[in-house]
Amino acid sequence: MSLRANHPESLLRLGRHMSSARVRPRIRTHFVLLAIAMLLSVAEEAWACTPPAFAIEHDFTGVKGEYRGVGVAYVSLRPTDLSIAQLRCLARRLRTKHPWWRSVAVHIFDSREAARGYIYRPC
Repeated sequence: MSLRANHPESLLRLGRHMSSARVRPRIRTHFVLLAIAMLLSVAEEAWACTPPAFAIEHDFTGVKGEYRGVGVAYVSLRPTDLSIAQLRCLARRLRTKHPWWRSVAVHIFDSREAARGYIYRPC
């Protein structure tokens, strides 16, 4: 196939050639490889995640009816465990440990005494 840069029909033939069946599988393969790489990176992060030591001091979530899994929970951590990565791991652990929690506000404290003594007053 000979192509002349200033000839419109040549550009149309080039466009048809590029969208041929030989190019599509390569693009599909690239998307599949990209998806696999993304899944592996997410899985690696999940496996590497070690949640901090924590204690649920108070659990004011509903257990019956329409309020089941709705409420407030107070969680205490050591001050050294307060990092974004550790809090993300804590959230993941709380979701797996308490799958019935639908809408729970988790208040995080850096001492057990503070978590036990805190009184929640909604606005």
